Amino acid sequence: MEIWEPREVLEKASATGADFAELFFEDRHDNKIRCSKGVIGGVTSLHICGVGLHLLKGTSSVYLYGNDLSRQGLLSLAETGSMLIRDAETAGWSGNRNAFPVSGKAVCPVRIIPEEVGTDQKVLRLQEMDQAVRTSGVQVQSMELTYFDQTQQVRILNSDGLNVSDTRVFTRVRLAGTVGWNGRQVYSFGDFIRPAGYEAFEKGEHIPFASGFVKGLEKRLQAPGMKSCVLPVVFGEGSPGVFWHEACGHNLETEAGKSGPFWNSRGKMIASRKVTLIDDGSVPGLCGSERMDDEGHPTQKNILIDHGKMVLQMADILGGRLTGTGSTGSGRRQSYTYAPCARMHNTYLAPGEDDDDEMISSLSDGIYVTEVGGGSSGRNFSVAVNYGYRIRGGRLAEPISGITLSGDASELIQRVDRVGRKLVFEEGGGYCGASSGLVMTTNSEPRFRISEMNVGGTE
Repeated sequence: MEIWEPREVLEKASATGADFAELFFEDRHDNKIRCSKGVIGGVTSLHICGVGLHLLKGTSSVYLYGNDLSRQGLLSLAETGSMLIRDAETAGWSGNRNAFPVSGKAVCPVRIIPEEVGTDQKVLRLQEMDQAVRTSGVQVQSMELTYFDQTQQVRILNSDGLNVSDTRVFTRVRLAGTVGWNGRQVYSFGDFIRPAGYEAFEKGEHIPFASGFVKGLEKRLQAPGMKSCVLPVVFGEGSPGVFWHEACGHNLETEAGKSGPFWNSRGKMIASRKVTLIDDGSVPGLCGSERMDDEGHPTQKNILIDHGKMVLQMADILGGRLTGTGSTGSGRRQSYTYAPCARMHNTYLAPGEDDDDEMISSLSDGIYVTEVGGGSSGRNFSVAVNYGYRIRGGRLAEPISGITLSGDASELIQRVDRVGRKLVFEEGGGYCGASSGLVMTTNSEPRFRISEMNVGGTE
């Protein structure tokens, strides 16, 4: 990625008092192929290139972006930013710096760059998944499959002397469709996604994923409803960890600000002693992992809650200034058109010492959750249950689907009374949306139990 005189641009941007200036260059190739009713409906390729300029003066910030990467275009961007930051307040920042060493080792290595694979091969993978859906034995009323791949190259330079580059590659296929049974219908979508190149398809996992997706929709369709109530809830291991993402993950980002329930709570007990919550962007092979964040800081293991005590908030550079902790390697953004902010990577509940079977056998009535859908975060948390079981007399009973679990997030995390011994990481991942756009995250956990939750039923 050729860049005109970056040092000259950073100096011009800082000329009126900014104490930190950063250039984020992005060069990205996106490919998209659609398949509907077994027919390939179109192939789209995009080349996106641009730069973002981030200026800080104390705890005030300015962000600008453009796609003119000529020397004059960059200097013009710097001049505009310099004018905007000129009168900003410094707001009592202590003055810690932000230059970091970044390891050369990729946490999600790529063997086959998607750009080097022909469209005919990508179409074949779509057709294999479409065939798996059609031969699954499920009454599929509609199904659209969309193949995506992305190769993003970034280069980050700042006034503290940082000059680093990274390449990120994702490959995924989205299935979105409707399954019908006995006069009822259910619609949903699911992603076969890997932080890898075209080698994501080598093991053939995309084929059982497709058939399993529609079979899962059929199971949800056949599960009976239930009345609203208050019950103990056991969350199964793995992807139901989205509970932690929604219940307190967002509130532990500095992006939540002073209105968040955990601001100024460092050192205080905010959860059950059973709870140790971690966010780690450096775990090899997970969709939320990357060698460095979008401010050039190496990703790291951040212990957010330690046996119930809050010890850290996830912070970008600006958030680190506001809290006095510095960056935690959590500055993320979708593209150069977004300013970075503190975001999760891979959030998970650490293993405990409790027996998985006892969590269920000790309950006369309750719910066991195996698959969750979307949710909402904040003080009042909620998450949809795609599939699970009613617990009756210490055993799993009839399946359930379509219910919603909710409550005051800060109270719910204090009601965790069991945490199992086996941590299961989510395979694949999902997109999380916030002020810096969409980023990939994963959510994982061992089996755990909450003593009491509000259950929003369907009857």
